[in-house]
Amino acid sequence: MASTNLQRWLEPRICAKRGEPARPKSVGELLSISAYWLATNVHWTALLVIVLPREVAKLSGSNQATALGGLMSIGAAVSLVVPLIFGPMSDRCASWLGRRRPFVISGTVVNLLGLALMYEGARLASFVGFLLGYLVVQIGNNVAMGAYNGVIPDLVEPGQRGLASGFMGLMTQLGSAAGVVGAGVLMRQGYVQATYVLLGGVLAVMLGVTIARVREAPIEPVAQPLRWKPYLASLVSPLRHPDFRWVWITRALVMLGFYTVQPYLQYYLRDVIGTPDPVGSAAKVFVIVLIGATISGLIGGWLSDRIGRKPVVYAANVLMATMAIALVACRNLEQALAVGVIFGLGYGAYISVDWALGTDVLPSQEDAGKDMAVWHIAMVFPQSIASPIAGVVLAAFGHTGSGDSTRYHVSGYMAIFGIAAAFLILGAVLLRHVRGAR
Repeated sequence: MASTNLQRWLEPRICAKRGEPARPKSVGELLSISAYWLATNVHWTALLVIVLPREVAKLSGSNQATALGGLMSIGAAVSLVVPLIFGPMSDRCASWLGRRRPFVISGTVVNLLGLALMYEGARLASFVGFLLGYLVVQIGNNVAMGAYNGVIPDLVEPGQRGLASGFMGLMTQLGSAAGVVGAGVLMRQGYVQATYVLLGGVLAVMLGVTIARVREAPIEPVAQPLRWKPYLASLVSPLRHPDFRWVWITRALVMLGFYTVQPYLQYYLRDVIGTPDPVGSAAKVFVIVLIGATISGLIGGWLSDRIGRKPVVYAANVLMATMAIALVACRNLEQALAVGVIFGLGYGAYISVDWALGTDVLPSQEDAGKDMAVWHIAMVFPQSIASPIAGVVLAAFGHTGSGDSTRYHVSGYMAIFGIAAAFLILGAVLLRHVRGAR
């Protein structure tokens, strides 16, 4: 009886059978699809902007820049591989829950376990323990995301994907703001355990919203079992499609720019701006960025359905690159906040069309899980190289002090911000090669 009641509760309300055209979705349905994305952004923004820089600085002392880059690189390597395994597995899943939801649920459970292990590692002052917990978080979250990336191609018709992408962009901004503010306030007050509980709680609650409202029909007919050797060989096939390849490359370049700077924002505010409260100041800057991003986010997605995706990306990338250079010249928090809100306008516009561009150029709707997993690599692969390279560049320009009093020179920040701007501009220039999207 309990099992029957659970199945009824989990019965889908947004349904599209394999091979059927997706029907138009209401605003409530689109919000339900993107609820889990809200939680994911709460989780990752809090970790990347607040938790990891603070914990790594405590655990690694004078090696904090290279240690942070190395930790992010190892985690990104996990996130590079896992979606490629579980995305296509979800394409073939014949569960009564649908093909995506079993992986989203199980991945989230593993993610929650990883957060607990991270907390224990930090509490015991064990960098190795903290790293292992972070790797478990990466595995669990990417199991979930490998399947979740296929939800919009499965359930949203092409004419609504710009709007759906806009909602995903909105959830990116709201989730990021909530994550950085919540974690910033708690960590500043010394409530470290509460920070991890907050991140896990938001993931669990928003998972419930998405699972309860988003309904998938079991695939019909049941897909053939995955044959790993041909599958691994097929991973390069989406990149043989020129439009998909160029969108992949330009997305990777934008993410290279973003992750060259983001992990070191807290250190920049400490060393260049001279703020006595880098955790709180990082939260303020990130929130102001997200205010600008929220303003442009929904407008950008809506506008891209009418004038095309590429003009929005061109404007967004140029604006972000200009502000990355301007940030180098800032010498007080007020200037950094002013630059941040303008950068946010560009960032929100880009994020609002990011998902739409990816789904517009998918080589195959039948293999959406696999193709979106390949597309997802363009976001996570740059983390594995941008952050450690930026850490090495930053450290190469020297530092003063040692341990918790380590301070990096402004010339190092000038170098990494300039590199980030170059990546962003190149991402705009190369998008012109995409022919199948406006």
